[in-house]
Amino acid sequence: MPANRILPDFLPQRGWTTHSKGYLIFSSRATRYGIKRGTRAHRLVLEHLMGDTLPDHLHVHHQNFNKLDNRPENLILMPQELNPSGALRDPFTGEFMSKQQYERRYGKL
Repeated sequence: MPANRILPDFLPQRGWTTHSKGYLIFSSRATRYGIKRGTRAHRLVLEHLMGDTLPDHLHVHHQNFNKLDNRPENLILMPQELNPSGALRDPFTGEFMSKQQYERRYGKL
């Protein structure tokens, strides 16, 4: 487990692993925390603060682009198409698209 992870006190400090994309995910089988295995830490932080589950069309963006920094002041809730880390604009139509769609259409970045 990386030592430079940042988790708020209301989340368990154990039971986390790093996802292949760099996010912290809950990997423990312990049920005492009430957290589903495989849930990403940044979504849990905002769900805790809002008091409800987040809709799928809303994404949590890390302001400093550090995926291990899950402090509430570093997280922003935004629609998927406005998330700067995962969306690109088509140079001809101006529509937002994923990196995979962009590379399929125009080649590697």
